[in-house]
Amino acid sequence: LNLNAPANYMVIQTHNPTVEVIGNGDDDGKSTTAAITINVIDTTAPVITSIGIVSSNNTSTTAKTDDTITLTFTSNEELQTPNASFFSGGNAITDTPSNSVSNINNEYNYTFSYTTHSSDTDGDVTFSIPCIDLAGNTTTITTVPDGSSIKFDKTNPEATTLTIVSDNLDNSVANVGNVITVTLVSNEDLASLSGTIANAAVSISGSNQNWTATYTLLNSDNETTTIPFSLTLTDLAGNQSTLDQNNTTDGSSINFDKTNPDVTSLTIVSDNTDQTKAIVGDTITINLISNENLLSLSGTIHGNSATTSGTDNVWSVTYTLVDTDNEIVNIPFSLTLTDLAGNQTTLDQTNT
Repeated sequence: LNLNAPANYMVIQTHNPTVEVIGNGDDDGKSTTAAITINVIDTTAPVITSIGIVSSNNTSTTAKTDDTITLTFTSNEELQTPNASFFSGGNAITDTPSNSVSNINNEYNYTFSYTTHSSDTDGDVTFSIPCIDLAGNTTTITTVPDGSSIKFDKTNPEATTLTIVSDNLDNSVANVGNVITVTLVSNEDLASLSGTIANAAVSISGSNQNWTATYTLLNSDNETTTIPFSLTLTDLAGNQSTLDQNNTTDGSSINFDKTNPDVTSLTIVSDNTDQTKAIVGDTITINLISNENLLSLSGTIHGNSATTSGTDNVWSVTYTLVDTDNEIVNIPFSLTLTDLAGNQTTLDQTNT
């Protein structure tokens, strides 16, 4: 077959890089079939599709230490072994990525994965993978077309605000039946919040960074000057922190007091020359020292409303006798002591 001779040739079969042709290019003009080798030059970059990245974390768009990041893509042709570079928070990762490839119907499926490390930097996971075909053409992938991404977070969540209050009139003390509320603002979105107040299960409400935990005190709960609580914060990546009553950001605490107040001193006197006797116009004074600070003191002397004054645990009650008051050997009185938690005790002339 003289390919230099003027002739007509037709390709009848291809066997890359060999083609089989037929033509009348022989010097004698006869039709001849021959196989010739043609070097085909590939100048087309590989087409990369189906790019995806996921984390083994329960939330596939986040990762914490020891999670696995997996990136996959499909090429329309075989590639030279790709060299993948992964970055976390803008810095190179600690682990060396592994890779594998499978060929299904002339589509080459590539998989890269690595395990996150405590030395990796918090932040977005990024990558750069030059995809070089056998002819040397290159397509570099650096993003996922659908915009999906993974954030690496190895840092435990913290509270920027953590307070505890009671629904008592004085919100720093509590009695049986009072509702205790712990309010928390975290420095990042949380997946969940759980815990206890007064060593009992709590009701949790909230989302993102704002959460509350509540509990209603029971008579079976132990009295304490500082109601304990313990809360476990879990962020979206699964990192956890546990905070308690020692971590309040404003120093708040609750004194749980279910015991009625008592007195250490209780006396009654008259302003008469003889303090044990009284006539019309004399003022009767009851002096009281309680074993704890009181919220209020109220009562009567000789069946009449009395004037109360005092603060903390030192109080007095006075009444001036009038002509309509009945004579009596022992002037009666009744006093109701209310402590800061709302517990009450009633005392009378038999308690001096």
